Amino acid sequence: MTNEITRERDRLAWEKRIARDRKNIRAVKWAERQADRLVARLAQRQHTSG
Repeated sequence: MTNEITRERDRLAWEKRIARDRKNIRAVKWAERQADRLVARLAQRQHTSG
């Protein structure tokens, strides 16, 4: 039961942070750049390993 409560509390805190950050254009742009970099890195790894 304690793990469920902890997970729920963490999830709610994470969702609150995401909602706050979505209002911050700089944070959104930074997150988009990071996602693009990760996608490119994954594609490169798949290309070289496959």
